[in-house]
Amino acid sequence: MYLSEIAKVCNRGAISTLMDIFMNLGVVFSFLLGPLCSLKLLTFLCALPLVFFIIVFGIFIPESPIFLVSVHKEEAKEALKKLRMTKDVNDEFKALLTSFEALNKNEKEALELFKDTGSRKAPDPEKSCRYTCIEVFT
Repeated sequence: MYLSEIAKVCNRGAISTLMDIFMNLGVVFSFLLGPLCSLKLLTFLCALPLVFFIIVFGIFIPESPIFLVSVHKEEAKEALKKLRMTKDVNDEFKALLTSFEALNKNEKEALELFKDTGSRKAPDPEKSCRYTCIEVFT
């Protein structure tokens, strides 16, 4: 999640797929080492990357600009400058603010759905079962 928030727009898709790759590599790592060592050692070996991750992210990595926009707007701009290693982030910061405001607007509209009693009406189980059967058998 953090990587997809700090990445440039053109790189987000590729970086977001890294999570799936590394999760699968972690499973393979556990399956390959599991039969070769004790349970305590396997637990320790699987916890090592996590400890390294917590130390590195806790000390050296700034907060996500997307998170900081919701809390402190000026800190978000500074974090964006640090992540991009450049002083000129005005265009990207404006786009970030625009998307954050649009997201908040949509969230308020979504809450309006629950205020209307018609929206809270439970679906008819007979109709949903009928539609499911039609989709399955056609």
